[in-house]
Amino acid sequence: MEIPWNKLLRAISDGQVLPILGPGVSTIAVDGEDQTIRRWLAPKLAERLGVSAPLDGELGLNEVAVRHLMKKGDRIRIYEETREIIHSVINST
Repeated sequence: MEIPWNKLLRAISDGQVLPILGPGVSTIAVDGEDQTIRRWLAPKLAERLGVSAPLDGELGLNEVAVRHLMKKGDRIRIYEETREIIHSVINST
């Protein structure tokens, strides 16, 4: 399957797609401790989407998305909420 790079790059440029790089590439400092953006983002996204964490631990970002979709959630909402969370942090600094 060929990736439509032009469409993807245009969507990123238009703010319709938020690229998230591999887990070790993107880190942020939270309370003096480095965390991957994925680990920081997952509980925030889960809360917005109404996805509960399992009793045995925390949810990963992919698991949040899967659980949302299994509840018949809208896949576009995953992207919209992710973008809103990140934009709210960017705009508050």
